[in-house]
Amino acid sequence: SIGVWTAANVRHATVGFGSTARYPRGDGCCGRAGSQIRLERGYWQLAINNRKAMPREEAMDIIVTDVTNMKGGHVCIAGIEPNTSTCVRPQKNVNGNRYLTYFEAKEKNIQPGSILRGNFVRANNPPQIPHVEDFLFSRLSLVGVASAADFHAVLEDSARPTVEAAFGRATNQKWFAENQPPQCSIATLKLTQILNRLRFFVDERNGKQAIKAHIVDGSGVQLQYLPIKDRRMEDHTRDILGGDYGARRLMNFYANQKEVYLRLGIGRAWAPQGETPKHWLQINGIYSFPSYMPELSAYV
Repeated sequence: SIGVWTAANVRHATVGFGSTARYPRGDGCCGRAGSQIRLERGYWQLAINNRKAMPREEAMDIIVTDVTNMKGGHVCIAGIEPNTSTCVRPQKNVNGNRYLTYFEAKEKNIQPGSILRGNFVRANNPPQIPHVEDFLFSRLSLVGVASAADFHAVLEDSARPTVEAAFGRATNQKWFAENQPPQCSIATLKLTQILNRLRFFVDERNGKQAIKAHIVDGSGVQLQYLPIKDRRMEDHTRDILGGDYGARRLMNFYANQKEVYLRLGIGRAWAPQGETPKHWLQINGIYSFPSYMPELSAYV
């Protein structure tokens, strides 16, 4: 089935953020507002400016933009504070694994568009590139769901047309070298001419199927076989591929949308023993307007 992003949709009624006004667009990587300087003038200036924009302790509402599956039964959640466009990856202030468990996210039904309210403090001060989005929380609660207009606004205001503009560093590979990291670890890429710039493929290994994507950004850079870690699509891979036309159905659906936003993320630097560590790219979320696939939202 196909859903349309309207206030009438279940899970997309106007709650919490009633205004449909546009939020200030941030300058530089990841759309973080409060940054009056360009990234090329240096990371330290960016860090200082962000510290001014985001005090040591801050109560914030964030609109969830990323829910990705992790190993060990955990999920990585990230969201955007709509008034400043600050990207926040909430983490528990504990020793060991700081991420929410899949059960915790399922219990609260945390979805893209959910509004989370909490008290946040930067995990590192100054922020450490590329994972400048890391914040510890002392309190976190689900307080509502953003309207379709507000969800679209945080994606649009953080969006960039190219991978280089999104991450502050160019690459024609699906990774960044550890010694040449990008300026952030989560960014929004907006696709136009979707039919020619988004493809899906089925990767079969060890008896398991996974859906991967091939994308072409606004400058023509091609990134092939990107893993899709979007919880919704990973959880429902079997349903997608078991239906008529499988991955082709996905391509046809998105090709008929007016706008598609990809939330791109990079992991912590990793490599097999003896190789150079790299930050590998992945797709955290795929969002289309005006329609989407509500059947993918359910937790399993």
